[in-house]
Amino acid sequence: MQSTFNPKDYPIVVAIDFGTTFSGCAYAYAQDDKEVIDITSWPKQNIQYPKTPTLNLYKKDDPENKLVAWGWRAKMETLKPTARHHTLLYQYKLHLDENQQSSPLDVDITVLEAISHYLDAFHEYVVGEIMRGFAKNFQRDHFRYCLTVPAMWSDRAKNVMRQAAVKANLIKDTDHPDRLMLISEPEAAALYCERKCDQFDLGNGDRFMICDAGGGTVDLIVFEIAVTTAGRRLSEVTKGHGASCGSVFLDRHMRRLLEE
Repeated sequence: MQSTFNPKDYPIVVAIDFGTTFSGCAYAYAQDDKEVIDITSWPKQNIQYPKTPTLNLYKKDDPENKLVAWGWRAKMETLKPTARHHTLLYQYKLHLDENQQSSPLDVDITVLEAISHYLDAFHEYVVGEIMRGFAKNFQRDHFRYCLTVPAMWSDRAKNVMRQAAVKANLIKDTDHPDRLMLISEPEAAALYCERKCDQFDLGNGDRFMICDAGGGTVDLIVFEIAVTTAGRRLSEVTKGHGASCGSVFLDRHMRRLLEE
C-alpha cells in the first residue's frame, strides 16, 4: 500500500452512482470542476439517458456463475424464448442494509460477487467511453474513483463496496485507500446543489435540506453554508437519517394491495 497520497497522480476523477434499480457514471478533469461529463450512451439503449439498469444475468446451468449480460442487454435477454435458461438478479444492493431481512440471491453467489460482477462489466464499458473523450491521452492508472453509498449504510456495508471495487478492477488492493472515495449520496447531492443551483442564492449561514429519494433508500440531511476567508464550506446541521423505503418498496406494496 502507498504510504502517501498525491491527488495530482490521478488527473481524471470517475464518479459512479451504483443504484438499486439504475446506475450511472460521470467523469471530469480534476483541475477543471466546471466541465463534468455524464455518460448517456449505454449498450442496447435507444435514447440518450445518464442511467442504465442495475441488472445481472446468469446462465442457470453454469457452475462458475459467470455474468452473461448486464444492464439493458440483460433485460432484453429475459424477453427471448431462451429466458427460461437464465436467472436475472435485480435490487441486490438492498441486501447490504443490515436492518432488512433479505432472502438468499437466486444465484449461488454472494452479494459482494454480484456487485463486483456488475461493476466489472460496467467499468469496462465506462473506460471505453472515457477513452473516446478528453481522457484519451491518459491511462487507467490515472483514474481516481468516487462511489456513492446510502447515508444509512454501516461500515461493514461500505467495506463490501470497497472490496467489490477491488474485485472489479477499479482499483488494486495495494492502492492508497484515498484512490477510491466513498461519499454518502445526500452529501454528493448537497455539493452539486451548492455549486450548481445559483437560483437559490445561498449565502453564509443559510441552511438547506437534501431529500434523496431513490429506488432502494431515502436519505434526509440538513446542511449549513459557512463562508470564510478560506472559502465556502458545508457542514451537517443534523446527522443524516435514512431508511430502506424507496420506490421499489412502494411498488411492492402497491402490487400486494392489488393482488389482495
